[in-house]
Amino acid sequence: MHSSRSVLRGALHRAGVVLSLLVGGGVVLSCSGDTTAPATRSPAQTYWALQVNQNALNLDLTHADSTFQLTAVALNVAGVPLRGVDSVVHYSTSDSSVTVSPTGLVVARFTTTQAQVYASLTQQNVTLTDTVLVQVTPMPPPSPIRTFSMQPAPGDSAKRAFDVNPSHLISWPVKATTVAGDTVCKVNACILLVHYTSSNPEIATIDPTTGSVVFVDTGPVVFSATTWAYGAALRDSVAFTVGYKISFTNEITLDALLGVLTVSFSAPKKLILGVGTVVTFWNRSPQPVDVVFDHAAAVDSASTKVFFTWPPTGGGNIASFGGDTTSIFPQLPFFKQINFVSRRFSVPDTIRYHSSLFPSNTNELIIQPQQ
Repeated sequence: MHSSRSVLRGALHRAGVVLSLLVGGGVVLSCSGDTTAPATRSPAQTYWALQVNQNALNLDLTHADSTFQLTAVALNVAGVPLRGVDSVVHYSTSDSSVTVSPTGLVVARFTTTQAQVYASLTQQNVTLTDTVLVQVTPMPPPSPIRTFSMQPAPGDSAKRAFDVNPSHLISWPVKATTVAGDTVCKVNACILLVHYTSSNPEIATIDPTTGSVVFVDTGPVVFSATTWAYGAALRDSVAFTVGYKISFTNEITLDALLGVLTVSFSAPKKLILGVGTVVTFWNRSPQPVDVVFDHAAAVDSASTKVFFTWPPTGGGNIASFGGDTTSIFPQLPFFKQINFVSRRFSVPDTIRYHSSLFPSNTNELIIQPQQ
């Protein structure tokens, strides 16, 4: 957050410089085409990020593992080291559990579960900061770390559908064991401070300290985990894929348009879903409604799982259903009649659908193979 604010302040500052030059007559145009203006930097020349060599340190108070030498590199937009950097990196710390020298040498002084060390650098009137988390224990673990892995379990493809759960959130932390066979990192706990990164936050983000993943879009992404663990640099990465949704609830409503009842579907006009997806049609209107598919033979049967699991109702077109808003149980008015019907789409196809009982738009389900 600090880095983003600094970038914004720097951008506004540069915009202000250009504006003041324009207003104040600092830009001189001549017939020959000569101009006097601030030089425009290319992306390769633009200061975009500051990156330290380790973002998670696990130190102890013994002589062998009590220090770590930080270095920080200025990067351009492409993540390549920026040339011509002449400013000195400034290091600081959040508390006295650790010290950091002007050259970036971190020294453990007292035990702590999490101290913070900051590296800051000003270039091109922009100040960016990178943060290092430090844990200090009295002694190192009795057995050294043997495995440090983000790889999926056997049989797991490292692929998840976008709708794996309603919040699009899963956990993908490292698993680590010691030479003695003890587990030190698992899904819910880790004795090490670990730093996680995502290669493409526009596809999926990963919490830098917990490994919790939030899906943003579909596509490939690489998750990485790094740490300095009592004298050893540990790192692993996993290629991950966020696939298309494999379930969708399509709500059906009736609207009066110029006195004529028309059917509306909650799904977008064109909806992309993955092969094998189950679409549940939920008739919320007070009238029975049908659903007709232009490729009815390619539409399979599926169980309906909303509130409870109901058995399949067959494949192909959906005969008129729903419209009864009375309760299944009179004493429980919120249990309405079964107004849900589901269909599975098992092959790649573009399938159009509409209602034949009422005027309605024709929507499309675009069924794609998973990436």
